[in-house]
Amino acid sequence: MEKKWIDEKSVETLEFVRLFEYIKSVSKIIGEKKAWEILKNNILERRIRWLEGNKDKIDPTLSELEKLRQVLILKLGAKPEELGVSKKDSDKIIIRSNNFCPILTACKILEWDPKRICKIVCEGAAREFLLKVNPGVGFKFTKTRPHSKYCEEVIKLL
Repeated sequence: MEKKWIDEKSVETLEFVRLFEYIKSVSKIIGEKKAWEILKNNILERRIRWLEGNKDKIDPTLSELEKLRQVLILKLGAKPEELGVSKKDSDKIIIRSNNFCPILTACKILEWDPKRICKIVCEGAAREFLLKVNPGVGFKFTKTRPHSKYCEEVIKLL
């Protein structure tokens, strides 16, 4: 019998499909808002653990905004060009992401709107995660795939 191997991206996508289906079931018991909040907090906890073990990888010579972008690149395992800078000034950087996204793919499989899931879960987790790197930062999504050709994130120093 021939073994079939699936790549890491497929595994990650399937994990999110299962997780989202679980959240949908749990939300019938504890409410949708609470279920998604628990997932957001879980994602945040994992990101914080990752940050604690990887702070030494952040280039101290970068500007504060570039450090925040670098943290996203490192955490997401993306290539720098996949999280490209579309605009940057002294207090704000706009990033256009076209990296692989297991959440986007899982939403496609489930026929859900990724914009809604990203707003509920990902934006808050990313904002709180970046606050651990720099407590004076704001973060928001302004565009999401597939509604746009790319996802767009704004990181702003407050």
